[in-house]
Amino acid sequence: MNRRPPGYLKEPKNIIHDYIERNKKGKALNPYGVEQEDQSLYLAICREFDSFDDFLYEVYNDTGDDRYLPETVRKQQRWSLDKIKEELDRIYKQREIIKYHNKISGYNKKQYKIMRMLIYYFSSIERGLKNFNFIIRANHLERLCPVCKSNVLKYNSRKTICDDCRKSQ
Repeated sequence: MNRRPPGYLKEPKNIIHDYIERNKKGKALNPYGVEQEDQSLYLAICREFDSFDDFLYEVYNDTGDDRYLPETVRKQQRWSLDKIKEELDRIYKQREIIKYHNKISGYNKKQYKIMRMLIYYFSSIERGLKNFNFIIRANHLERLCPVCKSNVLKYNSRKTICDDCRKSQ
């Protein structure tokens, strides 16, 4: 890498220019890659922009190139709540075994991602599962009654609410 003149990275246009040059050279564009390969550029981005995503949107606005959007650049995508719900439903329907021991490290790769996203959105796995009407019991997901959120529905049952809630309605 060539040395930059003093004060060069204090100008946002220079930061954007150097970032685009990284892309032309085929270098990593995600935050971790930039930090590892060009720490001065990474620190300039952090100093001049509120977040890395804000920086990426600025690059996108300058270039109009979709390759600079955060969802394209980031290696680890954040899942939407709908995607988490779909994955939990899939795990439930396939009766996948969940090796749950209150530590994030015991899950397979896909389950690990789901559990990380539950922590990201709800600050705990249990709270996140309860939000989607699930609990982990006997190493499987069990569906909770959406009304009382305490009674477990029978696996593959056509009932959508528990008998107690049905009687009270």
